[in-house]
Amino acid sequence: ELSPPSQQGDAWTETILYSFQGYVYNDGCEPMGRLVSDAKGNIYGPTALGGALASSMAPKGYSTGGIFKMSPPATAGGAWTEAFTQNLGGGIYPEGGLTIDRKGILYGTAGSYGTTSPPTIFQLIPPATAGGTWTGTTIYTFQSSDGTPSGGLIHDAKGNIFGTTQNGGAAGLGSAFELSPSQNGSSWTETNLYSFQGGSDGQAPLARMTLDKAGNLYGTTVGGGSTSIYCSFWQGCGTVFKLTHGANGWREQVIFRFQGAPTDGFYPSAALLLSGKTIYGATSEGGTVSQYVYGTVFEIN
Repeated sequence: ELSPPSQQGDAWTETILYSFQGYVYNDGCEPMGRLVSDAKGNIYGPTALGGALASSMAPKGYSTGGIFKMSPPATAGGAWTEAFTQNLGGGIYPEGGLTIDRKGILYGTAGSYGTTSPPTIFQLIPPATAGGTWTGTTIYTFQSSDGTPSGGLIHDAKGNIFGTTQNGGAAGLGSAFELSPSQNGSSWTETNLYSFQGGSDGQAPLARMTLDKAGNLYGTTVGGGSTSIYCSFWQGCGTVFKLTHGANGWREQVIFRFQGAPTDGFYPSAALLLSGKTIYGATSEGGTVSQYVYGTVFEIN
């Protein structure tokens, strides 16, 4: 936890809330991805490894990860408590970011960390009583043509879930997808919203998308867009895109193509922040300091 100073300009205070114990203690290790919180202030996140659960599909000597819950202290100054579950409906290696709905149900991706099993999207329902068992269910298993999920998930007010794959889709260069629940929630339908084309279009979306109040989706692709000698690995410097839902389905629009060094960043791979009509984000490479490394923080109006 980082706490702001009482006097402007002073140092922030960092507090270690919990140190993971690893698989020897049936605990998680290597936490990765976005944290989420519920209405009670509990914090949730995935660990790519850890836990006592083994799998025939996991490399020898590796445990398969899980989801942790951090509960705040009952009194000020007390200790946070941690709980850990691996009941992900059969999914393993949950390294992507989570999303949580109003009922406290968690959703995440699993199965893309060094495993031969197909990636999945899981639903994790909290126990009815404190200290009970979480119920994990696989709600979608990715096919080879779908690609590999990346960046984590988001959801809208209707319970639809949105995400990206870094490959797969019609051109094999990544896609944006939607999972829609049935009325009783017992089955889910997957829809490919857009397949990235490469070239002047983007390719390989690695970051979580962002949803605005009108239901539009915004995201980045690490490749495609404008070409530069500095951006040959991903066949372009990357893009910012917008997906708009209309009467004829979803429409994609590239709203910015990064130019690369020496004046612009390239390879955007972090989730965007929307503030009114302004978009903020970061690139992992480029900028004015170095032709290749260091990166940038950018603003798009």
